[in-house]
Amino acid sequence: MNLNEIYTACNYIANKNKSGNAFNINHFNHLIELLTPDFFKKKIEESGYFIRGRDLTEREGLLSSKILEELIANETVAIGGALTYDFAYNIGAHDSDNNITVRLIEEQEYHDRVGDSVLAPSAAYPVMMIRDGAITVYPDSIANINISYYRYPNTPFLDYYIDDNGVIQFLSDGATHTWADDEIDSSGESHSAGDPDWTSLTEELEFDVDLHDDFLNEIMSRVGINLKEGMISQYAEQRKAEQRSA
Repeated sequence: MNLNEIYTACNYIANKNKSGNAFNINHFNHLIELLTPDFFKKKIEESGYFIRGRDLTEREGLLSSKILEELIANETVAIGGALTYDFAYNIGAHDSDNNITVRLIEEQEYHDRVGDSVLAPSAAYPVMMIRDGAITVYPDSIANINISYYRYPNTPFLDYYIDDNGVIQFLSDGATHTWADDEIDSSGESHSAGDPDWTSLTEELEFDVDLHDDFLNEIMSRVGINLKEGMISQYAEQRKAEQRSA
């Protein structure tokens, strides 16, 4: 489902549950922005990431949750002192010049090891830490690392404009709109014919389509509607039937 379909489904289900139109479009956009990080973390937890209590190997990460695979990034980067990096959850890293695993450790473990002649980070046992939003790799001799990680999903947003009849018109991802007189964009600014064309700000969910029902369920729970398994599909079929008979 795209966000327009999810928004429509939410209000359809709310109406069937006698809650009226539970969401106006601005409320919906605010809610999905707030929900996305928590939903992402929840799905990471369900994949078993935290239970393992250790870094995943790249293979384990790729296999642990295929429905999140679109959020897995992999790249080789040069290390120059500290590397600024914004990743959500580490999957694994290795010295790409020597194919040696680089472990992500906490500060306490680093300080426990640094003075130990056996356990101190070395070319054979390199480590990395997150310090002030940056990756620091020890020893300094490591020049390049290949890192796999879960990146944060983009913030979803359903863009729209209000036409000259006061009706909301949704804009798909990548769409453009040519303004007519007395139309209003999603920020509330009025437009006239001849204004520069508008490029849609819509940012669709980055979660796999198999997670869309779960995400819709999370939205509905915020207005006190808890759906049993399979009910979203039932509502979708019911709505299609109503549209055919209309």
